[in-house]
Amino acid sequence: MNDKLTYETLLKNKNDLELDFLKQTDGELWIRLYQVEVKGMKVNKDLPQIELYFEDYICIHIDDECYVEYTPGFKGHLFRTYKKSTMLDYVKDETITIPYLKASHNLSNSDKLKLTHYKICTMNSIISVVTENEPKVKLVI
Repeated sequence: MNDKLTYETLLKNKNDLELDFLKQTDGELWIRLYQVEVKGMKVNKDLPQIELYFEDYICIHIDDECYVEYTPGFKGHLFRTYKKSTMLDYVKDETITIPYLKASHNLSNSDKLKLTHYKICTMNSIISVVTENEPKVKLVI
């Protein structure tokens, strides 16, 4: 993967996005996105596709963009990061994630895990991923 391109650099991306493919295996997730020109909503073949690779993700949720409520408190634009969100609350309060991860990392109950909610907003889908690790980013030409 490209060492110079990070999710942090994508936070400034203003091009509209469309989902190309999403592939999921145990603990691994690949998402490829087309960048779309605002004029006429056409794919610009001169713009590279963006591929994200999440290793050891905890939770993924995909919604139609029409049915997702706006959640403030994020950093970014179409690529967003949340340190506080209802999805993070769900993972912490309603799943066995926290005790499992603390045990696997040999952490005490008082130790905090650094979980991040990544949200990718495309023209037709909203993809939410909770993970401990920033995704690896690659441009596909």
